[in-house]
Amino acid sequence: RYFPAEARWQSPDGGIYLWVDMPHTGPTATELYLTAINYNVAFAIGSVFSAGGAFSHAMRLNFAANPPPDIAEGIRRLGKAWHELLNKHSGARRPDEKQPALQIL
Repeated sequence: RYFPAEARWQSPDGGIYLWVDMPHTGPTATELYLTAINYNVAFAIGSVFSAGGAFSHAMRLNFAANPPPDIAEGIRRLGKAWHELLNKHSGARRPDEKQPALQIL
């Protein structure tokens, strides 16, 4: 309920982690991490689990290290950070394709 509708995850059959896939059209997990730490919440960036740097739009959440109320608060904070970042990302200026690019060196 706190994450954007485009977020995808499956309830794990075992283990203590939840893998969350982020939309590839939005910010990366690294960008989200850098925003989330301002809300005092952190997660594992997906790309650290790939030798080739895949999973740049994924994160791993630990749901066993803290009591349920703390986990719920962490998810709320992470969702707030994610929405803040999406608002900034969607407002980012896109190149004007009608005008040629200028190089100022």
